[in-house]
Amino acid sequence: MLQTADGALSQVTNLLNRAVTLATEASSSNITTGTGSQAVALDNEFQSILTEINQIGTNTNFNGQNVFTSNTPTAFTSTQASLATSTALTSGSKTTISDASTGGTFVYTAGASSTVATLQAAISAR
Repeated sequence: MLQTADGALSQVTNLLNRAVTLATEASSSNITTGTGSQAVALDNEFQSILTEINQIGTNTNFNGQNVFTSNTPTAFTSTQASLATSTALTSGSKTTISDASTGGTFVYTAGASSTVATLQAAISAR
């Protein structure tokens, strides 16, 4: 996967280098007014480069997975049996939940009569 990404990024680097060359050429010549066939040709090539870079980002795949988009699942589904809300928790057991976005941590210590429902209520109350 890394080799695929590296190859794609090498192409993007080459395209960006060409885009810089085009921008330099456009700014250092007498075509700064943006009119004329040379200005149009430079802009067309620049727009083509942008399109190609976007296509590389969209179409670079490894084993059917896009290399440059987030492949992180947005939901988690357990493959284990579901716990009923009435399932008892072991007294004294601790459940720790860390929130990466806030940096906060929630720790729940089960009591003698704690169930999954009391854990859910405690989480909701936070």
